[in-house]
Amino acid sequence: MKWFGACMILLCTSWFGHRYSMLYTKRERQLKQLIFSFHIMDAEIVHNQRPLQETFSIISEKVADPLKQYYQSLVNEMETIITNLSVIWEKETDHLLQISALQKDEIIVLKQFGHTLGDYTLMKQHEQITLTITYLEQILEQAMEERKKYSKLYTKLGIFLGIFLVILLM
Repeated sequence: MKWFGACMILLCTSWFGHRYSMLYTKRERQLKQLIFSFHIMDAEIVHNQRPLQETFSIISEKVADPLKQYYQSLVNEMETIITNLSVIWEKETDHLLQISALQKDEIIVLKQFGHTLGDYTLMKQHEQITLTITYLEQILEQAMEERKKYSKLYTKLGIFLGIFLVILLM
């Protein structure tokens, strides 16, 4: 019975360590999709001159959750009477922080971009999108470094914590 309990403790702590390390992988994947969505936005707004609602709808079809939900929520909110697009963008961006692995750095960049969305000429909007992509790519590089550094650490920490608890309780 002791061995069964020891195995359960070891499995649980290993699982928690693995789950925590997976947050780094999810964040990296979602950042890549966010950058991809801004490239689509640039192409649709600047080159094809599509309206924002249609652009967000196109993006929501090409990305996975939670970004799909984010852009679809923007489309749904824009179907109602729009008083201020930046308010809708900020509300949905706050919601994105809750449902995704993205962190405050990415959300701040998104909010800053949301304040400029639709207020400039096509060329200025292109510059804003390019600038946002540049910021997100820098954050992606940092996220990749963090994943390399901490992902294995948390996995091993979970295993060693389990071994420590098993030894302590035996």
